[in-house]
Amino acid sequence: MNDHEIELIDYLRVMWWGKWIVLGCLVVAIGATALYVFLQPTTFNGVKESVLREYVTAAVAGDRGATAALDTAISSTLEAIERAVSGIDASRTEDRITLQHSGRPEEAVRDALAQAENLLNEQLPLALEEELGYLAAEMRFQESNLIAQLAILRQRSAEERTTLDTPTSEALSNRIAGLEAELAQIQARLSTLESSDTSSLFTLRAIGEPRITASEPKRTTSIAVAGFLGLILGVLFAFFIHYLLQVRARERNASVQDRLV
Repeated sequence: MNDHEIELIDYLRVMWWGKWIVLGCLVVAIGATALYVFLQPTTFNGVKESVLREYVTAAVAGDRGATAALDTAISSTLEAIERAVSGIDASRTEDRITLQHSGRPEEAVRDALAQAENLLNEQLPLALEEELGYLAAEMRFQESNLIAQLAILRQRSAEERTTLDTPTSEALSNRIAGLEAELAQIQARLSTLESSDTSSLFTLRAIGEPRITASEPKRTTSIAVAGFLGLILGVLFAFFIHYLLQVRARERNASVQDRLV
């Protein structure tokens, strides 16, 4: 118990001896941190959301290709916005499109969000029109392919009737009927697709005004943490210097004793 009290007293004596070292480290840590955090500017975070309602699937009779075309158009438009407007993060979640931007000053954040929103409204119809054009070209190719197949089968059916003087086989008739139904379906989808106005295939409605929030550095917390670390480092530094001085003192005493001997 006595040894423990003496050891504790020795620690307290060293800390009192190095009080100016501890205080100096504390002041330096708090001062440097305070200078840094107070020089940090306030950053503004802006968010702009829009609700997306798509009608392209219903307009093209549930065509999955049309839905995929809209998804591709939205993805390419959002990527184009991120390239065109520096610092913009554009994303889609189910039926919403979100535009985010962080920076300063606040007016710059508002301008960036407004620019991104204008690009979204301008580019999305154009991108969808382009994707639906690719889909229409694919449908026309399918239409041509079916017409060619029907021409061959009808010719075969006519040859059977003239050469064999028998009715067309049931399998061939069913095949022709199936291709005719498939051709009629594709032609109907193609007609609907080509006659549809792109602007009527979806709606994009902004949700209120942009939400702008200020993000300031956590000055009080940063200074408190810096003060704690500065105090700990100051105490360790004081003990380290005290140890070095003791080592030098021992070396000097040993040198003096050697000379006396």
